[in-house]
Order: sequence, then C-alpha cells, then structure tokens
Amino acid sequence: MFRGIGSRVVKRQEELKTTTTNNLNAHSTVMEFLVGIFGSAARKINIEVTMKHDNLFLRTGDKTVANEIIFNSRGLYEFLKNKGIKFGKVIVQ
Repeated sequence: MFRGIGSRVVKRQEELKTTTTNNLNAHSTVMEFLVGIFGSAARKINIEVTMKHDNLFLRTGDKTVANEIIFNSRGLYEFLKNKGIKFGKVIVQ
C-alpha cells in the first residue's frame, strides 16, 4: 500500500553530491581561467558559477568582468573543454 521513501532520499542525496561537486569544479576552473586573463587581481573578483540543465551560468556584478568573459568566450570554451567540464551553453549575467 505504501512505498518506502528511502530509495528516493538516497537518490536525491547522490544528485545533490554530484551537483555540488560539478559546481565546485566549474567554479575553480573558471577562476583559473580568469587568473590567466586578469592575473592575480582575479582572486578579488566576485563571481558565482553554477551548472543547471546543461547550462553554465556565470553571474558577476561587474559589467567589465562580464564583457571580458564574453570577449574571451572562445578561449573559455576551449579551456573548460580541456578540463573535462561538459555543458551546452555559457550564460553570462
């Protein structure tokens, strides 16, 4: 009559682990790319990197940083591809 929810809880827990791991890997890789562009000043850049539904979201409050990311988008794409991060689109906000 009633189904156990244990398997759903375990499945959701695994999804959260992989999502968190993917977000941390993407953030560290993007920061590594930004250090290549901006040098040591990149460590002070406030940027939020998340992956949702095969999209890579880059949110920054600084318009100059967003423009530089867009100008170097081909290099960012290649850099992420070489690091093994798979995504469909990069969305800079």
